Amino acid sequence: GQLKYPKNFFNERSQGMAMIQFTVGVDGKVKDVEVLRSSGDYRLDAEVVRVVSMSPDWIPGTVDGVVRDIYFNFPVIFTKNKKKTEML
Repeated sequence: GQLKYPKNFFNERSQGMAMIQFTVGVDGKVKDVEVLRSSGDYRLDAEVVRVVSMSPDWIPGTVDGVVRDIYFNFPVIFTKNKKKTEML
């Protein structure tokens, strides 16, 4: 899915960052998406969770050749350039 910024987000601040965590299950589905560190805007945090939750299936991870649930943590950084708004 595509990220939808909260109305007036860039009038209020120039950028934001959220740290998220999620699991890719043995079936490749994304589950248990949560915000570990807030962007400071609950609307943006909820939007990040929505978009990541809707991501297409992943290739399941393996540990020692056995397919397992794999946990991911990563930052989502939001910024605006002169031409357009982006999610990096």
